[in-house]
Amino acid sequence: MKAWFFLILALTMLGCDQNRSYSISKQELEKKGLKVLDVKEFTIVVLKHWAYIEARGIDSFVGDIKIGDSTYLSFDLSYHGYASSLVPSKSEYENDKQRYVSDTAVINAHNFDEYKENGYSIKIIWPKSTRKGMTGIYCKSESSSFDFQLSGDSLSLEDQTAALAAFKTIKFKRNDK
Repeated sequence: MKAWFFLILALTMLGCDQNRSYSISKQELEKKGLKVLDVKEFTIVVLKHWAYIEARGIDSFVGDIKIGDSTYLSFDLSYHGYASSLVPSKSEYENDKQRYVSDTAVINAHNFDEYKENGYSIKIIWPKSTRKGMTGIYCKSESSSFDFQLSGDSLSLEDQTAALAAFKTIKFKRNDK
């Protein structure tokens, strides 16, 4: 558990500013068991054993990040607004019940953190009960149709904790917001 605390602390210190480099050196990351994973359109700081798996998308950039033997985070990055916005938050559901298929039980089973940063509206979700729901991040540009989601289902507590910390380090390689 102590190792997870230091992982979260290290990843949180990195921040998510799209306009500057990571504030920790490659050597320091390696000492902490971390690496910068370059996934063509974005980078993310992850545990050293995580790996990018290519996939083929039709109208967006999709793929997986393997985080365990049979555990994956899947992503969808779109310049046309096609990425899934994950489980709707209570406010999203209340504002547009016709649009969302989710019922309130699914919504109530998740925690939500919504905020704006660097020209993006960001929503992070994770289940209230470990292994019983989705852990993910959704980013939507405030000035274009660009959006992005990265998520996994039924993650262990360790994988969920590592994923939530890694989400905060995502940097997109695009110039417009």
